[in-house]
Amino acid sequence: MKYKKQQTGIIIAGIFLFLIIVAVIVVLIIAVQKGKIFKPQVEIKEFPIKLYLQAKDEKSEELINVNYEVYSNKTFIGKGNLSKDSLTEIQVPRQITEIYCYSEDYYLVKAHKLFSVQELMSNSSRMTIPLKKIGSLEITHTGNLNYQENLIRFNITAKDNWHKLSTAISWSPGIIEVYQKGGETIFCDKGIWKNYTAYNVNTKTYTWTPQTYYVCGQCQGTTCERTERCEFTNGTRCTPFSTLTPNRFIGKVDRSIYFGKNLRDESYLAEFYVKTLDNKNALDYVEFTFYDQDRRFDPSENMWRYMSEKDGINLGAEDIKYVITFGD
Repeated sequence: MKYKKQQTGIIIAGIFLFLIIVAVIVVLIIAVQKGKIFKPQVEIKEFPIKLYLQAKDEKSEELINVNYEVYSNKTFIGKGNLSKDSLTEIQVPRQITEIYCYSEDYYLVKAHKLFSVQELMSNSSRMTIPLKKIGSLEITHTGNLNYQENLIRFNITAKDNWHKLSTAISWSPGIIEVYQKGGETIFCDKGIWKNYTAYNVNTKTYTWTPQTYYVCGQCQGTTCERTERCEFTNGTRCTPFSTLTPNRFIGKVDRSIYFGKNLRDESYLAEFYVKTLDNKNALDYVEFTFYDQDRRFDPSENMWRYMSEKDGINLGAEDIKYVITFGD
C-alpha cells in the first residue's frame, strides 16, 4: 500500500513538473513574439518614407542638375528635377523603389533603392545617383572611292561616353552599295542571346522579355547587363531589328547600321565596303552620320527603351556628319 502511494506521488510530481515546463515554454514564445527577449521589435510603419535625392557626375563626382521619375512596384510615383545645390525630398512607399535620372548632358540611368531596417525605423533615407556624361567623337578614316571595290576604315574615338553607336548612310548615284562584310551582326560576349531574364527552377517557368528583345549576360530583376533588339538570333549572334532608322533620317538616307557598341574613353574600328560604278565623277560621295541613343519611356510599348529621338527631338549627343568624296 505504501509502495502504491509512493508511485502515485511520483506520477503527480512528474505531471506537475511537465506542466511547469510547458508554461515556461509558452511564456518564452510569447515573450519572443513580443520582442521582449533576444531583440527589440521593429515597427514597420505603413506611411511613406522620406527619400532625399541628388545626382552626381560619375567621373568627376560633382553634383549636377537632372530630371527624375520615380516608380514603386511598377506604379508611377512622381517626377521633377534634382538640383545640384540641395537635396530633393520625395515621399515614396516603404518598398523597393526605382529612380530614373537623365538630362540633356547625361545619359539616363536606372537606380534601385532598397531601404534598410534602420532607414525604415528613422523614416528617412538618402541617395546619390551617379550618371554618365554624354561625350563626343573624334573620327578619322583610311581608304577612298577611287576604285569599283573600296574599303573604308573608320577609327572612332569617344571622349567620355557614347551609347549605342550607330550610323545613317547616304550616297550619290555613282555609288552602288555600302555594306559591312558578313552583314550586320551584334555578338554576345557572355554566352548566347536569351529571350528571358530569369528561370524559376522550382516552378520551371521563365520570365520572358518583350517580343524582339534579347539579353546578353546576367539579369537582376528587370535590369540586365546588356539588352538588344534583334530581328533574329543564332547562338551568340544577333541581327539588329530592321526598323532602326530614326524618323529624322527616313527618306534622306539609304541605310542605317547599328554597331551594338557603348564607348567610354576608347576607340572602335569600323570597316565598310563601298561598291561603285566605273564612271564616277567629282560629285559622287558617301555620307556617314554617326549618332547615339538614350533611354526614354515609350507609351506605345509601355516600357523604357533606347531611341535616338523622341517627339522629333534628338536625344543624346548631336549627330556627327562625315563625308568621303570621289577623288579625295
